[in-house]
Amino acid sequence: MEDEELFIAKLMELERYLAAGDDYSMLRAAALLRQLLLDSAPLSHRVNRNAKLKLRFTICGRRYREVVLVDGPVFYSALGGIHKSRPMPHQAEDVALDQLLTTPVLKLGSSCSVFVT
Repeated sequence: MEDEELFIAKLMELERYLAAGDDYSMLRAAALLRQLLLDSAPLSHRVNRNAKLKLRFTICGRRYREVVLVDGPVFYSALGGIHKSRPMPHQAEDVALDQLLTTPVLKLGSSCSVFVT
């Protein structure tokens, strides 16, 4: 199977898991995203090698997070606020992959943060 065919198949599979929305489907979707974006040779990069398209990802609430995290809270959670179907669609912005992967979604205590990855 060629990389392009595999990429399309994985996107279709990802779409099915996201539509299902149950816990197991979300775990499978996360695994597919890791394969597409984070593997040692990510499939998205392999299929984009010739086209060299600028990959962008829509996230929400970054400005709000920045304001909240400046105060050094003991706890912070995005609670789904990263997606534009949630509380902050007016703060939607397109970011590069590195910005997506460094977006904090959870903070516990003074030294533990969890990022999108």
